[in-house]
Amino acid sequence: MLRGRDSPPDRGWHLQRPGGSRIDPAPSRPLQVQHAISEKRVLEVLNHPFCNSLANVFSDPTPTGDVHLLIDVCMGGELFALLQLVKCFSFKPACFYASCVASALKYLHLQGIAYRDIKPENLVIDAVGYPKCGPFRPSSLRATEHSHSDL
Repeated sequence: MLRGRDSPPDRGWHLQRPGGSRIDPAPSRPLQVQHAISEKRVLEVLNHPFCNSLANVFSDPTPTGDVHLLIDVCMGGELFALLQLVKCFSFKPACFYASCVASALKYLHLQGIAYRDIKPENLVIDAVGYPKCGPFRPSSLRATEHSHSDL
């Protein structure tokens, strides 16, 4: 976890490789590059308490030029892990998580973002217990052109 000097104690970031692995720009991997560009574009426009946000983008100075996204860290883990622990949410927690996710989905829709991978494994809990949507790999922005120079 990375934390700035003036950051509040419940705010930090972590480096993530889009897709979780090295992006191979070879002609056999165009979909992997498109997903990375899409995730970066989506994260750039997000400003909602229930969505991960992008702080910066870095690329390695190596010949491979691996790309890393600096995004919010969520110290509460995945909602999926919490659900496995409790087996079934009672009414109030279920309503809380559902309303937070509904708010995030409404915001994403209004931004023209199609979030196509909503599942408990992709919902993370922040330091104070609120869920956040992400990652946004298979998401897409309305009417966007993809290019390798966007990374």
